[in-house]
Amino acid sequence: NDWDCEKLVLVVVHCVSAMLMFMSFLCAEAHALSLYPFHCAVQSIQAGTFQYKMRYLTWHLAFWPYLLFCLIQAYDLFSSLHPYVKIISFVLEVDAGL
Repeated sequence: NDWDCEKLVLVVVHCVSAMLMFMSFLCAEAHALSLYPFHCAVQSIQAGTFQYKMRYLTWHLAFWPYLLFCLIQAYDLFSSLHPYVKIISFVLEVDAGL
């Protein structure tokens, strides 16, 4: 078996740190954009400005692929997915990180 304890710990730490990174970015941007449920009484970016629109677009470009990636990973825990689906899942994770 190629999975010894050191490799398993490395993979688990990588997965947890990547998840924290994505979630932190999404929550921080949602707060800056004052999106529900992160609505803020004092907005740091005025809604309707070019900066707001671009950050709103990039938030969605990160959120939806990451959500789909998480759903695929959760489904894969309980069933066996086709290798192509796993490749698509990886591409979604990379897309969310860009």
